[in-house]
Amino acid sequence: MQISRVKGARSYLYQWTPNPVTSESIWQSIPGTRCKKTIKSLPLGVNYAFRMVAIGSRNQLLYTNILSRYIS
Repeated sequence: MQISRVKGARSYLYQWTPNPVTSESIWQSIPGTRCKKTIKSLPLGVNYAFRMVAIGSRNQLLYTNILSRYIS
């Protein structure tokens, strides 16, 4: 996962959940300070939704659009 650096972001969350995304979806998260992260050890044969969250100094949250990828 990678986005352009977000000005003022102090950290990022890298999130994923199985598709389809619903109000019941539970997002798994890994925190980090870089705008790029490789998520490893995801089970094969699953279509996932991914997003990133930039977190500002006053806990402002900026979400990316959700992207889908089939892990094979």
